[in-house]
Amino acid sequence: MHLTLADLVKDAKTRIREITAEQLHGALENKQEQIIVDVREPALAADVLQKMAFVDVESLAGGITNWRNAGYRLEHD
Repeated sequence: MHLTLADLVKDAKTRIREITAEQLHGALENKQEQIIVDVREPALAADVLQKMAFVDVESLAGGITNWRNAGYRLEHD
C-alpha cells in the first residue's frame, strides 16, 4: 500500500500540537519568545522536528492563510 501526502499529514497530526492564529498572536502580543519557521508544507515539519528532539513544537493550524484571514500583520524582508 502506498501512502499519499494526505495519509502522512493525517498520521503526523496524531503526534503534533496545533495552535490557532489567535493563540499565536496572543503569545506574540504577550512578548512570549517564539521562533517561527515557515516551511510551506502541510504539517509534516512539526512532526520531523519533534522526532529530531526539538521540544515545544507547535504547528499553526491553517498556516499563513489562516493568519492572514484573521487580519494579522505580516512583515517582509
